[in-house]
Amino acid sequence: MHRWLRLWIGLWGLSFGAVPVLFAQEAIPLANPSFEQAPDGSTPCVRETDWERIPGWNMDAPAEDSGVSENTNATDGTCAAWLASRDPAIWQLTDYVIQENDVLTLYVDLRNSWMAWLVQIAIIYEFNGERRVAAADTVEVFDVMDTYSVSFTASELPEAIGHRVGVAIDNIDSDPNTFVEIDNVRLFRSTATASETVVGRPEGLVLEAGYPNPFGRQTTLAIALSRPTRVHLAVYALTGQEVARLVDGLLPAGRHEVVWRPGRLSAGVYLVRLEADGAVLSRLVSYRP
Repeated sequence: MHRWLRLWIGLWGLSFGAVPVLFAQEAIPLANPSFEQAPDGSTPCVRETDWERIPGWNMDAPAEDSGVSENTNATDGTCAAWLASRDPAIWQLTDYVIQENDVLTLYVDLRNSWMAWLVQIAIIYEFNGERRVAAADTVEVFDVMDTYSVSFTASELPEAIGHRVGVAIDNIDSDPNTFVEIDNVRLFRSTATASETVVGRPEGLVLEAGYPNPFGRQTTLAIALSRPTRVHLAVYALTGQEVARLVDGLLPAGRHEVVWRPGRLSAGVYLVRLEADGAVLSRLVSYRP
């Protein structure tokens, strides 16, 4: 059993009266996440194309032309994997069992090494001996290593709760002769005490979940006020840093819609926080550029 690596990137409280809302982020350990291990477990890696000999990772059929080697484009260590479009996905399951309040995020560094424009990254889980997809995203990759991500909220897929989580990466380009480089695979678990927290909510005060959610270029947030109220509406990273201030002033009674465009922010889960009339409401939204 892997020992949990606790990365308390943020443990912070938002004081809603006497009630704090705490957020934590933990890394879920992956085996050989940056492909640094040789078949005997030593480092650095050696060139290897037999995925049964690459520690931690699996492929459902023998590879025709995919493997691991030292790579000058590696973003963590000296090695990276390459995956041909003609070969199956690479994958691994962890020891972590999905919990009810989990928000899971997968980060992968990818590079188009030869004409591979489309890659699917996925959070998977084991269900009665089968691997199923909890969340997946098809991303377009380019000729420099960059980070891509996909997120999954366990409450949106109750079937996955209580089952082991894992990751999968697949070169899905239609041309059978393309290659993508892969490095620095990370899986994180975030939690919050509640997706909406209310202390002394005035009647008629509402913060609606963003639409769409998860979202790409933009999401629309809606608030409702029963009377003219001074409003502070802001977005926070789960580390506690304010990343966007959307409203800070007096608004009339009624329903108001506010569009949030994250722009250059990293993909992930963010907290939308509404302060109005002495109360605080909050929602979690998932950004997937």
